Amino acid sequence: MLFGQHFIEVNNPRHLVGNFNSHLLDKLVVFADEGSFETKVAQSTLKNLVTAPTLSIEPKGVDVIQAKNLLRIIIAGNHERLVAAAGDERRYLVLDVSDVHREDHAYFQALAAWRDNGGLAALLHFLQHHNIEGINLRSVPRTNALLGMKLASLNGVDKWWYGRLYSGELAPGRGWTDFVPISELHDTFTAEAGFARGRATQTELGTWLHRMVPNLKRNRRTNGKTRPWGYSFPPLVECRANFEERMGQRVDWPDDEKKNG
Repeated sequence: MLFGQHFIEVNNPRHLVGNFNSHLLDKLVVFADEGSFETKVAQSTLKNLVTAPTLSIEPKGVDVIQAKNLLRIIIAGNHERLVAAAGDERRYLVLDVSDVHREDHAYFQALAAWRDNGGLAALLHFLQHHNIEGINLRSVPRTNALLGMKLASLNGVDKWWYGRLYSGELAPGRGWTDFVPISELHDTFTAEAGFARGRATQTELGTWLHRMVPNLKRNRRTNGKTRPWGYSFPPLVECRANFEERMGQRVDWPDDEKKNG
């Protein structure tokens, strides 16, 4: 109602990130309802739509043309991962919508009455005259919902490493020991990350760990009659702090309450 022909609601991700997108040519606001943009193609196209100054418009059967990008994109849905969010994510403001007014018909009736009796005009006036001077709109708020999207976007060794940090154990039942044999750590990783044995080699796991864990050391220690190669890890608090740095925000760990209480 506020934007008229310059608004569109899409219910299929391909209507926003797919081909034949001439319906976006004159749009100011796009609302993607129950849209999920997890595939790599969708991710890259969506990122371009958010930040690029121009749009590539492809009418069916006609050559691609360039147009000024005026899109404001709103995505809503119940998917755990609506978008793929990296640790340094800078494009998306992610919000968990409160359910305090769920099934509150009186609340929404009053809201509709306000909208139809001058509220819509008041909202437009507010949006057009709201003072954003001094606000860096490129600085995305680091919300808990954004963190949840980042964690849901983890895969492979990153997801496995987050699980180890969250549990506070390098291997189940071992706690955070300062040394773990490589073979034992690799067995834990392949079992928990869903990799078939041999799919991710011990060398590959070591390469990933050295990238994610500063001050990780590879050495040998005597264990009974054997002297296996293993890794010496920094303290748990240091490894968690490094993970938070990679995520770009604070993570609530399960033992924080106990520590702070």
